[in-house]
Amino acid sequence: MDTDKHRKIEKRARVAAALKAIKNVRGMFKRAPGEKPMSEWWSEYKKEEKALEDARFGRMMHLGCSTSGEVRHRVTKVIK
Repeated sequence: MDTDKHRKIEKRARVAAALKAIKNVRGMFKRAPGEKPMSEWWSEYKKEEKALEDARFGRMMHLGCSTSGEVRHRVTKVIK
Protein backbone atom coordinates (compact mmCIF):
# COMPACT_ATOMS: atom_id res chain seq x y z
CA MET A 1 0.00 0.00 0.00
CA ASP A 2 2.86 2.31 0.76
CA THR A 3 4.20 1.92 -2.79
CA ASP A 4 0.78 2.76 -4.25
CA LYS A 5 0.73 5.96 -2.23
CA HIS A 6 4.21 6.88 -3.47
CA ARG A 7 3.23 6.12 -7.07
CA LYS A 8 0.22 8.41 -6.81
CA ILE A 9 2.34 11.19 -5.33
CA GLU A 10 4.96 10.76 -8.07
CA LYS A 11 2.29 10.77 -10.76
CA ARG A 12 0.75 13.93 -9.33
CA ALA A 13 4.18 15.58 -9.32
CA ARG A 14 4.80 14.59 -12.97
CA VAL A 15 1.41 15.94 -14.02
CA ALA A 16 2.03 19.20 -12.16
CA ALA A 17 5.45 19.54 -13.81
CA ALA A 18 3.95 18.90 -17.25
CA LEU A 19 1.22 21.49 -16.71
CA LYS A 20 3.81 24.03 -15.57
CA ALA A 21 5.92 23.34 -18.67
CA ILE A 22 2.90 23.79 -20.95
CA LYS A 23 2.04 27.08 -19.27
CA ASN A 24 5.62 28.31 -19.71
CA VAL A 25 5.70 27.37 -23.39
CA ARG A 26 2.38 29.08 -24.08
CA GLY A 27 3.85 32.29 -22.73
CA MET A 28 6.83 32.01 -25.04
CA PHE A 29 4.76 31.74 -28.21
CA LYS A 30 2.31 34.59 -27.81
CA ARG A 31 1.33 36.42 -30.98
CA ALA A 32 2.47 39.96 -31.51
CA PRO A 33 -0.29 42.57 -31.82
CA GLY A 34 -1.72 42.57 -35.34
CA GLU A 35 -0.48 39.09 -36.28
CA LYS A 36 -2.76 36.57 -37.94
CA PRO A 37 -4.46 33.91 -35.84
CA MET A 38 -2.80 30.50 -35.85
CA SER A 39 -5.51 28.96 -38.06
CA GLU A 40 -4.96 31.55 -40.82
CA TRP A 41 -1.19 31.34 -40.53
CA TRP A 42 -1.31 27.53 -40.69
CA SER A 43 -3.54 27.46 -43.78
CA GLU A 44 -1.17 29.83 -45.62
CA TYR A 45 1.82 27.77 -44.53
CA LYS A 46 0.21 24.57 -45.84
CA LYS A 47 -0.58 26.27 -49.18
CA GLU A 48 3.07 27.32 -49.53
CA GLU A 49 4.26 23.81 -48.67
CA LYS A 50 1.86 22.31 -51.23
CA ALA A 51 3.14 24.69 -53.91
CA LEU A 52 6.75 23.72 -53.16
CA GLU A 53 5.84 20.04 -53.22
CA ASP A 54 4.02 20.41 -56.56
CA ALA A 55 6.99 22.29 -58.04
CA ARG A 56 9.37 19.57 -56.90
CA PHE A 57 7.08 16.88 -58.30
CA GLY A 58 6.95 18.74 -61.61
CA ARG A 59 10.75 18.87 -61.81
CA MET A 60 10.95 15.15 -61.08
CA MET A 61 8.39 14.34 -63.76
CA HIS A 62 10.24 16.61 -66.21
CA LEU A 63 13.33 14.44 -65.69
CA GLY A 64 11.20 11.35 -66.29
CA CYS A 65 11.54 9.97 -62.78
CA SER A 66 8.99 8.77 -60.32
CA THR A 67 10.99 9.10 -57.09
CA SER A 68 13.61 11.42 -55.69
CA GLY A 69 16.05 8.49 -55.55
CA GLU A 70 15.80 8.09 -59.30
CA VAL A 71 16.38 11.82 -59.77
CA ARG A 72 19.49 11.63 -57.61
CA HIS A 73 20.75 8.65 -59.65
CA ARG A 74 20.17 10.38 -63.00
CA VAL A 75 21.77 13.64 -61.86
CA THR A 76 24.82 11.78 -60.54
CA LYS A 77 25.07 9.88 -63.82
CA VAL A 78 24.96 13.12 -65.85
CA ILE A 79 27.59 14.81 -63.66
CA LYS A 80 30.05 11.91 -63.96
